Amino acid sequence: MLTLMDRKRALPIIALATLLAVDIVLVLWALWPAASVSATGATPPAPSPTVSESASASASASPSPSASPTASPTPISRVLVAVDRRTAWLATTGTCEEPGQLQVTTDGGATWTASDTPAAITRIRTSGRAEGWVVGGVGKDCTMRVFTTGGAGDEWSDPASASAAWARVAEDARRAIRPGGGPVTPCGRAEVLDLASIGRVVASVLCADGTVRTTEDGGETWPEAFRVEGALAFALRADGRGAIASVATECDGATVTALVDGQPEESVCVEGAEATPGDVSISLSDQAAWLVAGDAAFTAPEVTGRWVPTKGALGS
Repeated sequence: MLTLMDRKRALPIIALATLLAVDIVLVLWALWPAASVSATGATPPAPSPTVSESASASASASPSPSASPTASPTPISRVLVAVDRRTAWLATTGTCEEPGQLQVTTDGGATWTASDTPAAITRIRTSGRAEGWVVGGVGKDCTMRVFTTGGAGDEWSDPASASAAWARVAEDARRAIRPGGGPVTPCGRAEVLDLASIGRVVASVLCADGTVRTTEDGGETWPEAFRVEGALAFALRADGRGAIASVATECDGATVTALVDGQPEESVCVEGAEATPGDVSISLSDQAAWLVAGDAAFTAPEVTGRWVPTKGALGS
């Protein structure tokens, strides 16, 4: 047992130890990192997790609302020819073994008369309201042939050679036949969406990348004439007048651009026209312009004029 004298001797040692312990606590408290404070005095939230490189790439790849249309280009499946302001022929291509139909209107689109076609039609040429000829593939080998009619499709002639005609090849969307020569690939590896014949050695094609290429040497070369983003179908006449239909984010329908001297000029929006790739076709006559989009047909006195839907609905 400690004596009174021993307790007195231990007091200084205990006091010194207590003082050292307090000093250690104060030093540790001073060195401990405090939370940072924002300018408002509030503690800032914890930092967000870092986005990985792959996640960043996915986000940046998402199209913005103003991005260009991304619908896949598709060769036209319906061929339209405007005869005049009241008459137009429209053929659904179908397949070489199961061809589509020809629909003809002579009352401005109020009614359409349908008849079966003898081939998978890729081109129509008319010489009157009821007279014309078509080019298309027929049979298991899908041979391209020409058929004529004098009654707007109620009867067809026997198949004839297509060696003197321009047309897209029914079984191969990259190729086109030409007068006096073998098939060509005007767009290279890209598909031919539409074709316009201007003469024996002059023709133009619309390619899947939106470029229009024109040959003046019977298909030997196809230099680029111009390019339209989102192009779907086009028409071009020998005098350089024409039209090109396209899809654009700023138009709630199909955009139609006038071609003057073979080059794009003013554009208008045809509201309500379903701009579905492959399902749009356009044509011009001396009197009017015609557009088919979805289940509806539209007409205008000129390409940049007021487009109105026709009264009659199209069949399948």
